[in-house]
Amino acid sequence: MHIFIDNSPVDLTIGIDHFSFEISKDRSNQGFYGIKNIPVDPSIHVIHFQHSDNGIRYGYWFESDISEYLQFKYSAQEEIFVPSVPSDDQEANSYYNKFQELNYLMLGYPSIDEGDTWYTLTRYLKWKELVHISENKKCNRQLIYVDSSMTTREENTLLSKVLKTRNKDTEQEIIIPSAEPILNYTPIVFKSVAAMRSDHKTEDYLDKSWYLKNVILQQYHYNSMRSLFGELQFALLNAVFFGNYGS
Repeated sequence: MHIFIDNSPVDLTIGIDHFSFEISKDRSNQGFYGIKNIPVDPSIHVIHFQHSDNGIRYGYWFESDISEYLQFKYSAQEEIFVPSVPSDDQEANSYYNKFQELNYLMLGYPSIDEGDTWYTLTRYLKWKELVHISENKKCNRQLIYVDSSMTTREENTLLSKVLKTRNKDTEQEIIIPSAEPILNYTPIVFKSVAAMRSDHKTEDYLDKSWYLKNVILQQYHYNSMRSLFGELQFALLNAVFFGNYGS
């Protein structure tokens, strides 16, 4: 896969997977047009952006085999880079011609390090599960949007309970915005009713293996430890790349 990145109106830090580099707005139109030769094995990658040292970090997860080309253009309205994928053969041909013209001005994907770090970090990731975790309006099943400020479903639930408790004596309705993108991680509450059997409370309080096997894996991960590992890897990478607190 090859990714085109349009000129940036601001100084920009761009990252592809665990590699990153800086592009000055004064030099972005003098020799940088994107990243080429993104490997298909492993197929899951992430591109991330930051417009200033204290700006929000955001980015998109994608599979490198969804298309041969991907393009990011800066949206003045949203103030972020937004993606586009060729929708038909005519657009794909246009991207092909663009690549032939700009190939030598695109940065090659950094060579896989000896430890094959990215493969290790994404070993358990499965695309359909990432889509489920990240279901939101900016997720179109081809790309998944994540940023520093996104909350989790669990955080929203806790916030709603706190606000309702504080306002229980008023008639004001408390509404948590539902249109905002969230991360739908598995809710893990060790001291909940679901985590402890009534006749094994002491045992389950000290040993969480029953909760792991019969609740977490069975209800949320179709009895697959690999699925749970994948979610943990996704959360770790979102915390590292985007500084996402909920992750």
